[in-house]
Amino acid sequence: MAYQAQLDDGRTLTLEQQGEQTLISLEQQGQAQASGTTTGTWTAPPQVHLLQDRVVVELRTNPPVYFALHGNQIQSLGEAPDLGKYGVVELKAVPDGQGMKPMEPMTPMKPMKPL
Repeated sequence: MAYQAQLDDGRTLTLEQQGEQTLISLEQQGQAQASGTTTGTWTAPPQVHLLQDRVVVELRTNPPVYFALHGNQIQSLGEAPDLGKYGVVELKAVPDGQGMKPMEPMTPMKPMKPL
C-alpha cells in the first residue's frame, strides 16, 4: 500500500507500508531522502498537513504516529501537533515500490597489477 503527494515546493512525498514498516521518501530534482521505521499497520490512509513552517505526516496507526518534514529532513514527532486549522495535501494511491528505489550494486573493482 503506497500513497504519493506533490508538495508546493516541487518535492514528491511517497508513503509506503511494508508490513509493520513505513517508508517515507522525499524526492526533488533527482535527489532523494528516505526514512523507514516500524509504525505498525495503518488503520486508514495517511494524511499530510501543511503547517506554516513544515509539512506533517500523520500515519493512522494505533496509536497515530507523526513525522515532520523540514526541507529534506524527516523527523519523528513525540506528540501530535495542533493540525486543526491547517490544510491537507491530497494523496493519491500508487503501486507499491514507488518510493526510493534500491541502489544498483557497484561493479567489483579489478585486481591491481603487481608492481
